[in-house]
Formats: sequence, structure tokens, C-alpha cells
Amino acid sequence: MKLKKNVLALALTLSFFASGPLCQSVHGEESPQSKNTIFLNFITSGEKAYNEARYEDAERLCNEAMKEAKGPKGDNVMLVRGLIDLSTITMNQGKYQEAENYCKQALEAIENDPKMGSQSANMAMVMNNFAALYASLSRMDEAETFYKQAIEVGEKLYGKDSSNVSIGWLNLGQLYYDWGKYKESREVLEHALSTFKTPESKATMFYAVCLHHMGELNRLEGNYKLSEEYFKQAVSEAATSIGKNHPYYAGALQNLGELYTRVGRYKEAETVYNEALAIYERQPNPEFPGKAKIWHELAFLYEAQGKYDKAKEMCQKALELREKIFGKKHGEYAASLNCLATIYASEGKYAQAEPLLKECLSVRERVYGVDNPKCIRTLKNLGSLYTDEGKFELAQTTLNKALQYAERKFKPDHADITDIVSELCEVYEKQNKIAEAIPLAQRTLASLEKNFGSTSPRYAEGLREMAALEEKQKHYKEALALYKKALVIDEKEVGPNSTTVAKDLGSMASIYTLLKDTANAKSAQERAEKIKASLPGNKYSNEVSEVFKNNQRVVERPFKPVGAKYALVVGISNFEDKSINLRYAAKDATDFANFLTTRGNFKPENVKLLVDEKATRQGIIDALGKKWLGSKADANDLVIIYVSSHGSPAKLEANKNNFLVAFDTNKNSLLATGIPMQWLSQIITDEVRSNRVVLVLDVCHSGAAQKGEKGLLRENGINMHDVTFGAGQSILCSSQADQVSWESKKYPNSVFTKRLMEGLVIDGDKTSLVKAYDYLKDKVESEVMTDRGERQTPILDTSLWSGDNVMIAVPIDSQKDDKVSTK
Repeated sequence: MKLKKNVLALALTLSFFASGPLCQSVHGEESPQSKNTIFLNFITSGEKAYNEARYEDAERLCNEAMKEAKGPKGDNVMLVRGLIDLSTITMNQGKYQEAENYCKQALEAIENDPKMGSQSANMAMVMNNFAALYASLSRMDEAETFYKQAIEVGEKLYGKDSSNVSIGWLNLGQLYYDWGKYKESREVLEHALSTFKTPESKATMFYAVCLHHMGELNRLEGNYKLSEEYFKQAVSEAATSIGKNHPYYAGALQNLGELYTRVGRYKEAETVYNEALAIYERQPNPEFPGKAKIWHELAFLYEAQGKYDKAKEMCQKALELREKIFGKKHGEYAASLNCLATIYASEGKYAQAEPLLKECLSVRERVYGVDNPKCIRTLKNLGSLYTDEGKFELAQTTLNKALQYAERKFKPDHADITDIVSELCEVYEKQNKIAEAIPLAQRTLASLEKNFGSTSPRYAEGLREMAALEEKQKHYKEALALYKKALVIDEKEVGPNSTTVAKDLGSMASIYTLLKDTANAKSAQERAEKIKASLPGNKYSNEVSEVFKNNQRVVERPFKPVGAKYALVVGISNFEDKSINLRYAAKDATDFANFLTTRGNFKPENVKLLVDEKATRQGIIDALGKKWLGSKADANDLVIIYVSSHGSPAKLEANKNNFLVAFDTNKNSLLATGIPMQWLSQIITDEVRSNRVVLVLDVCHSGAAQKGEKGLLRENGINMHDVTFGAGQSILCSSQADQVSWESKKYPNSVFTKRLMEGLVIDGDKTSLVKAYDYLKDKVESEVMTDRGERQTPILDTSLWSGDNVMIAVPIDSQKDDKVSTK
């Protein structure tokens, strides 16, 4: 939210703008400064340089003015003005200690001058600067105290309902929503809005600022429609009060663009960002920092669309400009490091992301202090990165450190603490340390209840997460009670026929089955299916259990131990044709490869990862053939082939073949440049000698990839009924032929791959593929149904699988040469 920072600068630099009585008061004191032309020349030149973001020039000129203020022709009013300006300039450069010293000097000068005194407008301005300084450092309690003191002085000077005091209320309202105190923020901002009664008061920039803050508060509370209305009004009022060439107008546009990015209106976001960028580029200073802010936001916009090359280009431009303006020890530079790390992490390029996050953390700790919220969140991000890499001990250490600082800084139920605790819970759950995870989940649940209430859908979600952990512990009665509690909330708050209720009922049906309560299981399942029947993606749903019932057969032959385990893992986010880019496909593949080596007992040298430009059509064929897999795997070895990419519909002109899309595939020439499914199956049969091949396809046929769907066209596509596989081959596909394979709204992975990794170790390293499928099918269906309002049903076909039901994660040396039943 970038207008916020511009508004903060506005609040800090009231002496720079003739916007109202508070700023005019510095100039209006009885002072010989009106006769000191040298002081005025230096101070006004410094203020002009600051407004043009020429901070070094501004600081130098204001220091020259200070010499006059301290000289024989100077006085305290001049001195205070210079100190306020210097505190503002140094604060914007990240020189917080210097800024605090200037504020203290200004305060001392005012208190020692009976002409100004503790109730002067100068005092209000110094209090405001103190507050803004401490808000920048996330010292919220101190900031609140100083803002209230500034408001108190202003009200005594101008009256409680005067718009002249509005900037103080606006700053306090912003502090509250940055603090997470939305109720207090709304009260303060609505009061500030009520002070703009006259046309004259509404003609000021402060009215636009007030509208902006109301928009931001509503955005944070999730009321996007009302937020957009306020932001648009703020843009309109800013255009009227200061004109469309002013940097603050660009800031208003930028804030609207961030809202559009959040709600997925990417074209509109890009349009307003580029309009704002054009304004910044017209500023006298070619290195105006607003350009870096726009590039920064454009980077996140392109990252959200999977346009990683453009995202990195924008982020690098922002990073270079911020380094040039501020140096490598400034918080803005650290923010760009964090942005670039986020992009690399979304691509699954953890080796590039990790050092950037570490550098960001180092800068932020030096600038803000180790227990600053920015540092805590960076630590949390680093812990999450370690989790994705499968470095669970490092993840635990890092997240516990973040939690220690957060507990020192925040109240027990603060959102940052809840986020860290939830992440720690996931780390333990990934290691099947459910007993350690449950207390953390209970703590998260208690925070959700306090922050959102015991009847909120968010609390119901926490109940479901808690129930899932209890279920893993085989505490079925406890899990059932939690699911029932969630159901009551969802029926009332979301609706009795909602997809969330169907999700609850499906979970309850599973628990009833485990408890051998057939009647209740049937009743819950029938009600859930009735709701699901109205959703898109039902064409093949009723066929699944019949077609793939062979999954549960008993092995009739002696079990032959797996000799070795190999995996070819392919994921493509950045295609040669940028118009079909995906967001998390490469990361899905990287995470799955990491999962196999860290939790699946695959040797690292036996896992080949092909992502993006390495996953060409020929590169994939070569890796399947004699250049790698075909020369390594033997008959008794286990082979996993995983692909995360686009899939295409069956084409009549290609004998109804389905296609996988490689890095260099031309979407308009699939027959010549894609990988036909039948061809892929034949390559595996001819080139890979193993009798145990599991093909995992996280692909689909459906369109609008920018909305989180993996596909090219919204029409029927990959239908596993039409694909012939050889003996010893099994296929696990992320969705049915009339469905979409979705990327998650909640975490940076596809829903299928995330739940597959969980399912493959649901019973530790002895989990069978069938057991993993049962788990992921339920999880994928329920999550997609709730989040997207559609059905996504993974398919497991083992009709040509000969022999025992494979356990993918099993250690090679733990197998026994005996007969195994996989019923």
C-alpha cells in the first residue's frame, strides 16, 4: 500500500506545504526570519529538493539554513522549522537515529521558548513527527501516544471538529489499521471524515487522503467493493485538489492498482500502474523514488500472473534505483530484496531465493532492530522457504526464533503470532509429528476464536484443521465433534447448501465410516453428494469408483523387493510462449523432487528435475530414453514420472490424442510440437525397462491460466479412458476430463501436488499409493469445492499394474521378500 507512505511523508512535512493552518503556523510565528533572506532561500530550496526526492541536496540545503537559524540573525522559530525539515528528510532516508535526535532538539527548543510553548502548532508538528518516526519503527504504543498528543494540541487550537486537525486523526487511523486494530481505526477515520463539512475543506488534499484511508481499511477487512469506491473517489478528489501531475495523485492511482492486483483484475491494475509511472517519470528528478515503488508493485502483479521474467525485470529495476537513491542499508532496498526472493520462491528456485531473504533480514535487523515486525515476517518467510525445501530442522529453528521475537513484540493473539504458529504446526505435520503439531493447532484455534469469534467461518476453518490432526491420531470421536461444530457454524454463516457444508459433511461421512456408523455415514454422504451434483465437473464423477475399483485387489504373486528408485520430475511455469505461463508448475515440480529426496527415500542422484527451459520436448524425450532413465532403471526398480504443466484436449485430427505441453510447444501446432499421451506411454514402454512405473500428471485441459487453472482451452480434455498404457504402468491424474486442475488460493502450490505430498506419507514411509490416493482425492475435492465452487476429482488407474500395491516412500533396505496383501 504505497499511497500510505506518500501520505506519511505528507504528514511529516507539513512545513513544506501551504495546505492549512498547521503548516502555515511555522511561517506565521513572530520572527525575524521574514527578514532573513539567506535562511529563507536555503530552507525553501531544501524543501523543494525534498519534494523532488533529492534527499542529499535537501539535507545539505537545510543544514545551511540551520547555520543561519543558529546565527545572530536567527531565532527559535527558524531553528524549529529547520529541525522539523531535517527530521523529515533523514527519516525518509532511513536515518532513524538522526531523525529522532532532530525531533528531540526541536522539542527542547519549543519547551524553552515561552513564545511557542507546549500548546503551539509547532509542538503539534513535532509530536506528529515523533509519532511518524516510531510508527516507521513499529513502536506502535509510543506512536499512538504522540499522535494523541498532537491531536490534543490541534483541537485546543482549532476545535475538536475542525478539518484543520484532520491530519492527526488520519495518521492515528492509519496507525491503528497498520496495527491490526480495525475497530479503533474505523472509529477514528469516520470521525476524521465527518470533519470535512465544507466545500473548502473537501478541496484540500487531506480529504483525498481520508478517502484513501477508508479505502485501505475496507480492503484490509475484505470489503473490496466498498474499498474500490473509496479509492476511486480518492483518485478523483486528488485530481481536483492537486492535479493529475502531482506525485500524490500517482500514489492514489497506485493504491487502486494494488487493490486490482489483489482481486485478480490484472489488466486494470497494469493500466493504473503505468499511468502513475508516467507521472513519476515527468518529475524533475530522473531518480524519483516513486518509480521504484511502481516497478515494485508491477513485479508483484506479473508474479501473480506467472510472468516471472517480467516480474524479475521490474524488481531488478526497483532494486537498482533504490540502491542508487538510498544505498544497500535502507529499508526500501530490503523490500526489493524480499520481492525478488518471493519471485524466485514462486518458481521453485530456492537456491536463488534463500540468500536474498538472508540479506533482506540482515538489512532490516540493522535498520529496525531484530524484534521489528518487518524482521519477524522476514524470518517467517525464511522458515517457510526451508519448509518448502524439506529442511525441517532449519525451518523449526528459524520459525521458533521468529515466534520468540513475535511473542516479545505482540499480544498473544496477534495475527503474526498465529501465522508463525500455523507454519510451525505444518512443519511438524509434514514430519508426521502429530503429537507435537496438535498443541500448536490448538493455540491457533484459540487465537482464531478470540480474533474472529466462535461463529465465524474462519474459526470453522480452524476447527476443520484441528479435526484433521485428531483424525491422523485416530482420535475419531474428537475429530467428529470438531467437524460437527464446524458444520453448525457453516450452515448458519455460509448456507445449508454451500460447498463448505458439503465439505464438512464429506469429512463427517469418512469419520462415521471409520466408527462403523453406517447409517450416519450414508446420510452425511448423500447430503454432501446432493450439493456437489450442482457443481461444474460432474460428467465423469459417477464412473470413478466403478472404473477404478480394481485398486483394492489382493496380490496373488510373491512380492519382489524394489531394487532401486528413480524419478523424472518435470514442471514448466515459464514457457517459450509467455502467453501460456503458469504460476506454480515449476515450484510444484521442485517441491515434489525435494519431497522424494527428503521424505520419499529417493537418492538425490536418482531424481532428475527438468523445469522451464530445460523441459523442452526433446529434453523430456531424452531424459526418458537412453540418455538417462532408459539406461538406469531395471525391471524390479520403481520409476516415478511426474509432470506439472498444461494439458490439451483430445484432437480429432490427431486420432483423439491428448497432449502434454512442453517448454517449446506451440499451442497452435500441438500435433507437431506437443507430446501426445499415447506416444508418451509408448516411450515409457519401449525405453524404460522397469515393470513398476507410476505416471503422475498434474495437468488439465481447461482455460484461463491466470485464474489459477492449468490449461489452454475450456473444453473437454484429457480422458484417461482413451489412453492406453503398458503392463506395469499406473497413472495418477489430477482431475477428470471435464474438470479443472486448480492452483491454490492459500499456498504457493497446486492443490493436487500439495495434497499428494501429504498423502504419500500419511502412514509414514509404508503408505501405499492407494492409501495416498484415498487421502488426496478427499482433500483435493473438498478444498477445490470450497474455494472454487467446482469439482476436481483426481484419478488413479492401476488396471494394468502387475503385482503389489507400491509404497513410493518405502526405504529400499526395509523391504522383505514375502507375499504382501494390499487390500
